[in-house]
Amino acid sequence: VKKVVHDFISEELPEPPKEKRRVKVLYVEADEDHVAGQDGKKYLPRLVYIHEGKEEVGKGRFKLKRPYYLGGIYPDTDELWLDV
Repeated sequence: VKKVVHDFISEELPEPPKEKRRVKVLYVEADEDHVAGQDGKKYLPRLVYIHEGKEEVGKGRFKLKRPYYLGGIYPDTDELWLDV
């Protein structure tokens, strides 16, 4: 896992769609997690996912409609929201 994380290049992420769509509701959800690094420091990686709602794919199981994920380690939340 460490090698995958260290070798990760953010340019590998897919680009957002070029065409503009109109939707009634667009959900923007965000979360952060406390992670202890091997160097003794604590990190707060942040994750944002934007979607058009959810659809049922089984009994009690749901899938996000057209999700777009964004995340990383940001110095503060303002920089994260500028990316969103």
